[in-house]
Amino acid sequence: MRGKQLPDTRQVLGLAHDGAEVELQGCVVAKLGVLAYWALVACTAGIVYVLSAWFPAVYAWMALRPAALDCASYVRVLQAGKQQALEPVAVSAICKSFEAGFGAPKEHTDGATATVDLRTFSFKHSRFVFCPSKSRFITVSQWKDPKWHRSVVTGPAGLCCATVDTRARLFGKSVIDIQEKSYLQLLWEEALNPLYIFQVASIAIWCGEEYYYYAATIFVISAVSIASTLVSTKQTARKLRAMSVYVCPTCVLRDGSWVDVDSSELVPGDIVDLSKHSFDRVPCELVLVEGSCIVDESMLTGESIPENKVAIEAGDAALEAIDMAAHTFQPTISRHILFAGTQIIRVRTTSSTYSSGGQDIRATAMVLRTGFCTTKGTLVRSILFPHPTHFRFYRDALRFVWVMAAMAAIGFVVNTINLHRLGVSASEIAKKALDIITVIVPPALPASMSIGMVFAARRLRKEGIFCISPSRINVASMVSVVVCDKTGTLTEEGLDFLGVHPTSHHDWSFLDMCKSAGALEAVTTASSAKSTAKLAAIDALATCHSLNLVDGVMVGDPLEIKMVEFVGWRIVEGSAVSAHPYGVRHDAQQLAAYVKGAPEVIRELCLPESIPVDFGQVCDGYMQNGYRVLALAGKLLDMPLDVARSLKRAEAECELALGCIVGFCGDGANDCAALKTADIGLSLSEAEASVAAPFTSRIADISSVIRLLKEGRCSIATSFACFKYMALYSMIQFTTCCILYGYDVNLTNGQYLFIDLFTILSVAVCIDRFKPFERLVPKRPPDSLMSKEVLTSLLGHIVLVSSFQVAVFLITTAQPWYQPPRPAVANDPDSTPKEGDLNTSMYLFSAFQYLFMGVVFGI
Repeated sequence: MRGKQLPDTRQVLGLAHDGAEVELQGCVVAKLGVLAYWALVACTAGIVYVLSAWFPAVYAWMALRPAALDCASYVRVLQAGKQQALEPVAVSAICKSFEAGFGAPKEHTDGATATVDLRTFSFKHSRFVFCPSKSRFITVSQWKDPKWHRSVVTGPAGLCCATVDTRARLFGKSVIDIQEKSYLQLLWEEALNPLYIFQVASIAIWCGEEYYYYAATIFVISAVSIASTLVSTKQTARKLRAMSVYVCPTCVLRDGSWVDVDSSELVPGDIVDLSKHSFDRVPCELVLVEGSCIVDESMLTGESIPENKVAIEAGDAALEAIDMAAHTFQPTISRHILFAGTQIIRVRTTSSTYSSGGQDIRATAMVLRTGFCTTKGTLVRSILFPHPTHFRFYRDALRFVWVMAAMAAIGFVVNTINLHRLGVSASEIAKKALDIITVIVPPALPASMSIGMVFAARRLRKEGIFCISPSRINVASMVSVVVCDKTGTLTEEGLDFLGVHPTSHHDWSFLDMCKSAGALEAVTTASSAKSTAKLAAIDALATCHSLNLVDGVMVGDPLEIKMVEFVGWRIVEGSAVSAHPYGVRHDAQQLAAYVKGAPEVIRELCLPESIPVDFGQVCDGYMQNGYRVLALAGKLLDMPLDVARSLKRAEAECELALGCIVGFCGDGANDCAALKTADIGLSLSEAEASVAAPFTSRIADISSVIRLLKEGRCSIATSFACFKYMALYSMIQFTTCCILYGYDVNLTNGQYLFIDLFTILSVAVCIDRFKPFERLVPKRPPDSLMSKEVLTSLLGHIVLVSSFQVAVFLITTAQPWYQPPRPAVANDPDSTPKEGDLNTSMYLFSAFQYLFMGVVFGI
């Protein structure tokens, strides 16, 4: 995180976990401004309140005044000049020494008993604290105990009560808690959406014109849309909260005594006994101090392979190098970290220095990060506040609506002047002028465009693909590259060992595949007899793994289990080899190191002369047939065993001789981080972590990707067609009304009802029900309404339909039987009947145009 100092009322802050920069503005409430604001709200019947909900700067301008950050009661959070939130500042007393964790000079933290005001606020579940010595706000995730900078963990007596109280005030509860909004809150927020406000205004206008049936129809459609949105939002929030919130009993060392406390009361620096309570999940982020653990990190990484965690050594520089504000940790540090949300499979205890009498065999860990500061907290926060998807279709649609609104304003003015010229009363002018707005910007436009996504989501649901964000279906139409996780996604469930291609130590060429350990050992022995190199493929398979024994059962990567089963070797509990990052084989004559990995990676680590000539050809052959292919390599070590065990990984993984290629079909799990980062994330499982993906499939293969892409293209195509149709419908009706208003005539409510309800909605639904093409084609559909093809089609049809309506008007008025509209009562323009020759001609011809345009855009 970085901060740039501005005047003391403002501060620019870079959020490392979001990759964004925000501006913080301190402010306090202006009492007179608040009174003036609520007075205006009352005088305008709530219009000012609605405007302030759309434009938060309105309330800030009226009711708040700038204040220094160190005495502000509210903080405005702005991004790119737009207000994102207005957060209250909480104030409480805290020991002055808390600033030491933020790197404050010693003179600012002297006086253990001195207290200062702790000023905090939360934004997107990130907690910010004001640091007086730096005169700015800092996220609490940057806090680091000064002792940790010297690679010293909490002492043998644990934390004292005073320290616990200080850190509890600073960090808050150690829990990732998401407060669910009530249905009433969600309803109120949804009701303030500009779309629904416009629909309410339209319904009021229609009711004033006694157009009750269509008004009721739009009301029902809007009510159903709001209800479905509320239910979906509530279900998603509950699912995410169930995944996030976890509290359990823990045994913690405080003031020299082991006590049981709720995990929500833990603070950074607490020493926890992992062996006393069996955790279903790790409640916070811990650094292992004593003992060892085997953990399942699939909730965070998506990989179901258990990880072995070892204790950090006294004075290890890893603790000093930890970046507390980072999303996660470097691999050299991660091997000591128990991440929040992961499952502990096994705990191995050891003799403990944290003993208060009685039991002195423990596995202990120190609390490092809590709540939303953890890696799991960052994941949850990224799900709650994803980066916005910039989809040009929605942006262009909004721009086009604004163009239509401008045309409506012009029509409003022109028709108001014309009706006034005809002597129409002010009330009738107001009705007809406002009606023009609802004609050219139809309230049913968003609903008709979203129906296509609803139908697409329903078809996907029938095929076992579920969507929590229907708007992403349209985004799926623009996917140009699909990246798939290989293990468990591209490969089928389970593992079958195919065989091993050993290499000749004489000329480093590939030998025939060996499908049994006996055959492999015989070939290796014969090859080694002709060379001084004592590298054996069977040794590589037996030693190059990170498997562990839990209750006598091998636990770890299924691929590595198959390797050990193939060679028939047995793992010995507590073996130092199994915990090493690379395989080591030792006998009386020679020491050797082995590595395994993707062929393209291992190739870069090997001596060029040791790579078989047909290396790429053999690898590609197996890969193209769907096999999991790994390469094994090794080298001889001229050093004692104890020196080899302390060898750095980079020193071992260089100048290797290529050993062999192994073909597998494997399984695995999806990557949560990729699911939430991608524009379109499709999870092939219904595991807890699948909430990170907008799409979840019950189909256990990648065929669901094809289904999703086809539905995405179908949805965007129908959305384009429906938008163009609704735009043409508006222009047709706008032209009709403008012509009729010239004679103080309008369509009857029955004619409007037939057009709007039975013609337009029916045709729109038919367009939206179109199904996807049976196969994907290379060319993707357009994603912008401003493309040449779309604009040419739309503007061309607008000119055609308007021209033909004018032509029908001229032809009708030129007929000998034509009777121009006249008031039923002399000198009373309001009494002009709607029915007549002009009304009938324009209505019938426009009805034909609605149907014809439906056919045009439906093909």
